[in-house]
Amino acid sequence: MKIRKRSSRGGCAFLCFLLLLPFYMQPLLLPVKRQQIDAEHMRGTPFSFYHRRGYQHRLNIGTIRHRPNPYPHLRLDQEPCHVVTPPDHRISTHISQNASTLDPVSTTSYRSKERSTSSSTEVYWVEAGANGKGTRENPAGNITYILTNNASANDVINVKPGTYSTTIGETFPLNLTHPDITLTATEGPSATIINGTGNTWGIYVTASDITINDFTIINTTTGIYLGGSNDHTITNNTISNPSNVGILLRTSNRNTIAGNTISNTHFGVYAYSSGKTMIAGNTIAHTEDGIYLLHPDENNTIYGNVMKQCGIVLFGSSVSFTSQRIAENNTVNGKPVYYYKNQDMQGASIPSDAGQVILGNVTGLTIKDVNVSGGSVGILLGYSSNITITGNMITTNTEEGIYLVGSSGNMIVSNTLTDNSDGIVLEEASGNTITENTITNNPWYGVYLCGYTNGNTIANNSITSNMDGIRLLHSINTTVAGNTISSNTGDGILLYASNNTTITGNTITSNLNNGIWMWDSSLNNTIRSNHITSNEYGVYVYAGSDNVFTENIISENADGMYLSGSSEHNRVYRNNFLGNSHNAWDEGTGNTFNSSTIGNYWDDYTGEDTDGDGIGETPYDVPPSGGSRDYLPVVEPNNIVDSEPPTLTVTAPTEPAINASSVTVEWTGSDNLGIHYYMMRKDGDSWTKLGITTIYFFAGLSEGSHTIDVKAYDIAGNTNTKSVTFTIDVTGPSIEITSPDDGATLDETMVRVVWSASDDVSGIDRCRIQLDGGAWLPLSTATTSYEFEELSEEVHTVRVRVIDKAGNSAEDTLTFTVDTGFLGLGLSLEYVAAIGGGILVMIVTSVLLGIFLVRHLGDPLQLWGVLYHARLKALRTTIATSLQHLLRMHDRKTTRIQNRVEATVDELGTRLEGSLRNEDKHALINLVRETFYILGKRFDVTWKKTWTVGEFMSTLIERAGPAYANLLEEGYRHYEELLYAERAEWRETFQAIHHVLVKMTEKLRANPSSPTER
Repeated sequence: MKIRKRSSRGGCAFLCFLLLLPFYMQPLLLPVKRQQIDAEHMRGTPFSFYHRRGYQHRLNIGTIRHRPNPYPHLRLDQEPCHVVTPPDHRISTHISQNASTLDPVSTTSYRSKERSTSSSTEVYWVEAGANGKGTRENPAGNITYILTNNASANDVINVKPGTYSTTIGETFPLNLTHPDITLTATEGPSATIINGTGNTWGIYVTASDITINDFTIINTTTGIYLGGSNDHTITNNTISNPSNVGILLRTSNRNTIAGNTISNTHFGVYAYSSGKTMIAGNTIAHTEDGIYLLHPDENNTIYGNVMKQCGIVLFGSSVSFTSQRIAENNTVNGKPVYYYKNQDMQGASIPSDAGQVILGNVTGLTIKDVNVSGGSVGILLGYSSNITITGNMITTNTEEGIYLVGSSGNMIVSNTLTDNSDGIVLEEASGNTITENTITNNPWYGVYLCGYTNGNTIANNSITSNMDGIRLLHSINTTVAGNTISSNTGDGILLYASNNTTITGNTITSNLNNGIWMWDSSLNNTIRSNHITSNEYGVYVYAGSDNVFTENIISENADGMYLSGSSEHNRVYRNNFLGNSHNAWDEGTGNTFNSSTIGNYWDDYTGEDTDGDGIGETPYDVPPSGGSRDYLPVVEPNNIVDSEPPTLTVTAPTEPAINASSVTVEWTGSDNLGIHYYMMRKDGDSWTKLGITTIYFFAGLSEGSHTIDVKAYDIAGNTNTKSVTFTIDVTGPSIEITSPDDGATLDETMVRVVWSASDDVSGIDRCRIQLDGGAWLPLSTATTSYEFEELSEEVHTVRVRVIDKAGNSAEDTLTFTVDTGFLGLGLSLEYVAAIGGGILVMIVTSVLLGIFLVRHLGDPLQLWGVLYHARLKALRTTIATSLQHLLRMHDRKTTRIQNRVEATVDELGTRLEGSLRNEDKHALINLVRETFYILGKRFDVTWKKTWTVGEFMSTLIERAGPAYANLLEEGYRHYEELLYAERAEWRETFQAIHHVLVKMTEKLRANPSSPTER
C-alpha cells in the first residue's frame, strides 16, 4: 500500500481539530434536557461538572467529577440566613426502615403551629383580577401586591381560586422575605394556579418559617425555592413541568415537604446541604431524579413517597450516606426502596422485589436476581465493601444503572445494563471487579471510572452501542482485559490523565471515533494483544507519554495510530498494522517503533529481507516526512502467539479441616498477557466459568473431604490448574473419663485420671486437662491419662477437653474426694514436736494396712505440723503395695533422688529387697532423712541385698543417736512387732496400732521440747 502524503495534515492539525469540533461538542447539541447547566453560572458555586452531563466530553473533560447545580441561576454560594427557632409542625407518622420502626416525632422536634390572635397578626385575601386592598371583603388582585405592600412577619395570605400570572399583574418570582408567613390556597390546588413566565422561579423563599400549601404551580424553572432559611412547611401543592426542579432546598433545615405532586421535570425535590427535613407522602413522576440529596446534612427522613419513572439519588460523604432515614415504604414503580446502612450483612441478600437499592457503609451483602429498572439510579453503593451484585436486570434508569462511590472490593458480575444514562460508574473506588456483564445502548458511558479510582478490573464484558465504551478519568492501576467493545458512538476506550493501566486481550471494533484514545498526560500504560479494527482511529494518543504498545493487531481503521505533538517516549513494537488507510502518524518527540530486537509489521513496507532473518534491510519511515522510523521492520506479520501458561496459586483455605459447612476459596493469578477468565469445580463436578473473580463462596458443603479445582485461562487459551483439599467437620469429638469413677472417695493423694476419646472425621488434634478450675494443661494427641500427685484431702473436679483438627471440642468432667485416713477407727495424733528447727512428719506403714504420710507446714514462728486422722488403707493392701507406692511417690518429688526407686516386699512383709542406689548414697536413707528432717546427721547405713524391715529400722535408730533413741525405739519396737505379726487377727492388729499411737503420744507429751497442745 502506498503512503498517502500527509504533509498538509501535519501542518493543519489544528484545522482538523476544528473540523472535528462539532462531534466533540455533541453533548451541547443534545435536546434541551442536557443543556440546563451553563458554565458561566456555575462559577463560584460548590459544584463542578458531573461526568454524566458530558459538557466537557472533549474540551474541558478535566474538571468532570461532581453532580451539577440543577439551576444555574441560583446563587448557591450566598450565605444562609440566620436560623430561627423551629416552628410547630408535628407529624405523627411511624416510619419502618429495615424492619425497625422509625418515628419522625422522636427524631425531629416540631411544635404545632398556633397562630397568634393578637393585633400583630394580619390575615390578607387575594382574588385573581380583583382591585382591593387585601381584606376579605375587598381582596387584592394578585399575590405580588400583598407581598410587596402589606405582608410582614406572622401574617396569613389566603388566595382564592383563579390563575395568578403576569396577565393580572403578578411579578415572578413571588418573593417571601418576611418570616412566619402562611401562603395558602383556600380551595385547593385544582382551583388555584400560579402560572409563571417560564424562565424563572415560581415562589422564592429566603425567610424562615414559611408555609405554602394547596397551589398548582406551572410554567417555571423551579416551582418553589427555599434558600438559606429554615423551618418551612410545603404541603399539598401540585408542581407540573418545571424545566429544572419542583422544590429546591439550599442549606435549608428542619422542613416538612409532604403530600405534594411533582411531575415532568429534572428533579422532583432537590436538597443541597440540607438536613433534618421530612420528605413524606409526595407523588413524584416522570422526573430524572425523584428525590435528590446532594451533600445532605444528617437526619433527613424520606418516608412514604410514590415515585414513578424516577427514584432517590444520594450523593456526598460517608456521613451523608449513613445518616439518612429512608423507609422501605418509599416505592419506585410500585416496588420498595431498600436502604441499609452501617451493617455487616455477610450472607444476606436483597429481597427480589426491590425497586431500588441504596447502601451506606454496608459489607458482605448480595444483590442478586432483582429487576431495578425505570428509576433514577438502579443500585447505589456508598462507602460499602465486599458487596456482590450479580444476575440483575438494570434498565431504563435515568441516571446510572450501578453507581459506586468510595467503595472497595465489590464484585459486579453477570448483570444486564441497557438503556440507562450510564451503565456502571465508579467514583473514588478501589479494588472492584466488573466482569461478564452485558452493557449496551446506554447513551453516555458503558463503564466509567472517575475521581481517582485505583486497582479496579474491567474484564470479559460485552460493551456495545454506548457513547464511550469504557472511560477512565484520573484512574490508576486499572486492568481492562478480554472485553468486547464495539459499535459505540464515541470511543471504545478513553483514558484521561490515567496511569499504569493494562489494556490487554480486548476486541475493540467498529467504534465511531477512536478504538483507544489517550488524553491529557496518560502515562505508563501498557496496550497489549488487542484486536483494534474498523474504527476511525485505531489508537489516538494526545498528550500521552511513556506508554507501551505491543503485540496488537491494528487493522482496517481509517488511521491505525496517531501520536500528537505532545506525546513523548512511547514505544511501539511487535504490532501488526494491516489494511489501515494510513498505518501510523507521529508528530511527537522520542517515540520509538522498534525494540532492540524487533519492530512492527507494516503491510505497506516495500523493503527487502536479503539475508532471510525476517527483518527488512531498510527502515520503515513513519510519516510525516522526517519523523520516526522503524529500524527493524518485519517482512511477515508478527506471530503473536503466547505459549506461556498463567501462574496460579490457591491462597485459601489453608486449614486442613474446617468446622463450618461454608468455605471461601481464594486464589491469585497472573499472566504476561493478562488472565482471561477462571473456571472452578468441586469434587470433580462440571466446570463453572467465573470471569476474573479470584474468590468463590461455597455454602452447604457436606461433612467429609472436598477438593476444589481452579483453572486459569489467559488470552491465548493457555491454562493452569491448582487444587485445594480440605475436610468439613462440624461434628465434635467424643470423650469419656473411665477412671476413677465419678463421685468416688479415694484414699491416695496420687490419682491417675484415664479417659478415651475419638473423632471419626478429622481426627483428634490435642488434649487439655484442668484441675479445680485452674490453668488448662496441654497434653499430646496420644495421651489418654494423667496423674495428679500430692492432692489435698478435699473434693476435686477434673475436666478433660479434646479438640479435633477442625477446632471442634468436647469435654468430660469428673468429681472425686481424696481422704487418706483410717476407715472407722478415728485414731488421731494432734501433737507434734519441733526437732532441730525442722518439722516431724510421721510415716507409719502397716503390715496388712498402710498409714500414709501427711505433711503440713504451719506457723513460720513456731514450726509445727499435724498428723491428722490417718485412716486405714484398703484392708487388702499389702505392705509391698504400700511401700512401693511410698517410694515411687518420693522418687518423683524429691530433688535429691534422681534414680527410679524399685522395691519389693513379700506378701508377709518379712523381706524387703531392692536396689536403691543414688551415686554414693542410698535412696532409702535419703528418703528417711527427708521424711524425718533429722538435720545435721549423716546416715551411713550400708544397704544389704536382703534385709528385714525390722533390721533396717533398728539400724536407723542406732545411727540416729541417743537424743531420739528412746522415742523412736519405743515406737518402732511395736512397729516391728506388727511387721512380724504373721496372720494375726484384725482385732489384734487394730489394738497394736492403737497401742503404738498412744505410746508415741505419751512420749511427745513428756518431752520438754514439745509445742503447746493444739
